Amino acid sequence: MKVNKCRTDEKLIFNTLTANSEELKSGEFTSTNMNQLLASTHASPLRELTILNEAGLSINKTKRTETVYFSEEARRVFDTEGNFKGLILEHLVPMKVILSVLIDLTINDKLTIESIREVVSQSELAYVTETESKLIDSQYKSEMPAGWEIGDDPLIRASVVSIDLTK
Repeated sequence: MKVNKCRTDEKLIFNTLTANSEELKSGEFTSTNMNQLLASTHASPLRELTILNEAGLSINKTKRTETVYFSEEARRVFDTEGNFKGLILEHLVPMKVILSVLIDLTINDKLTIESIREVVSQSELAYVTETESKLIDSQYKSEMPAGWEIGDDPLIRASVVSIDLTK
């Protein structure tokens, strides 16, 4: 494995999972470990965007809007208001699912930098309205539709409730 060619966030996820592999395999993974791991899975290409958004800070709107999806209504609100007020930044694939896949890879001794890269690439975000967020959560709050796997369409949770997302 060529660890020196991977991004720092992928190394962090790999190191966190492998450091906890015995606890994962034995079922003794504590909530502290889970919180640490969940925090490290946010180390995605959109990590800075997520952290800044959750802190209520502003960054360059052009860069910020090109990296995420928008629902039609959220785009209208953003274009009209010029800000993200009242919009929800929704994980297309819930972090619980991302974390579960990473844990399964660790338990089954299949965790590699490449597998982490593939899983983390599914951690895209979308701006939706509060109403749309509640609609998505009413069907799939912290899970994906049955049969969905990493590599499948990450927009499916929104599609199932007739919300179209575009970049």
